[in-house]
Amino acid sequence: MIATIVLCLIIGLLATIFTTPVYEASATIQIEPRASQTLKANTEVEPELVSSFDAQRYVISAVDVIRSRALAEKVAEDLKLFTSNTFFEKMKLGDPTTQPGQLAGVSEARKRMVTNIVMGSLTVETSENSSLVTLSVSSPDPVLAADIANSYARNAVAYNLQQKSETTAYARKFLEDELRTSQARLERSERDAISYARSAGLLDLNITRAP
Repeated sequence: MIATIVLCLIIGLLATIFTTPVYEASATIQIEPRASQTLKANTEVEPELVSSFDAQRYVISAVDVIRSRALAEKVAEDLKLFTSNTFFEKMKLGDPTTQPGQLAGVSEARKRMVTNIVMGSLTVETSENSSLVTLSVSSPDPVLAADIANSYARNAVAYNLQQKSETTAYARKFLEDELRTSQARLERSERDAISYARSAGLLDLNITRAP
């Protein structure tokens, strides 16, 4: 009995010694939904209130973007992981795309592997009826985990701001087009009114100079 307990303790100790520690870095961001735009007559673009359902749906859509391959590639590009000679080493993985001492190239195979590893290191957590999203990255290297988590956060916030900017820009362009169209219609109506007045003899074009 004692021998069994001692053996279990030894196995547990060896497992602790030889198991690679994994560190986790987290970043919390706020995903604010794009508000609907009200076009006012005084050329202002006024945001409308967003329902909780629409807000939550927008958060879910943003989370899908965060988990996407496209964003993982942007993170890898941001941190120059595609050309890093230490990325695989820090992740405790072998680099099958290069030989020892060879500089890392940017082959499609390497890009796919790096992107897959970055995507696999990410965990995204959301709370019901909340716009807060927590991004967690796991890695055997604590600095790399923090770098990837921060890059994900930066790129996710940039995406959210870009969506808002595009929505506002579209609303303003639509309003400007409508104003130009209305002005053209008004000028055409004025010309038609003057033409009608002339033909009907309602407009006296004789101007008498003052003596």
